[in-house]
Amino acid sequence: MATTASPRGEELVRSLGAETVINYHEQQFKDLLSDYDGALDLTGGRDLLNTCGILKRGATTASVA
Repeated sequence: MATTASPRGEELVRSLGAETVINYHEQQFKDLLSDYDGALDLTGGRDLLNTCGILKRGATTASVA
């Protein structure tokens, strides 16, 4: 599982099971991730659009934004 977080939140998301943590202050997840089976979007907008680019064909995205 991969997620974005600030440096302050990295320890928390790793404790919840994240294997890959992307510092959203310095990197864009769309540039680092690919071939995922699903995604959960909490922010909407451009992030939701970018989520589609990291998914396998036929994968699912859920957005709560």
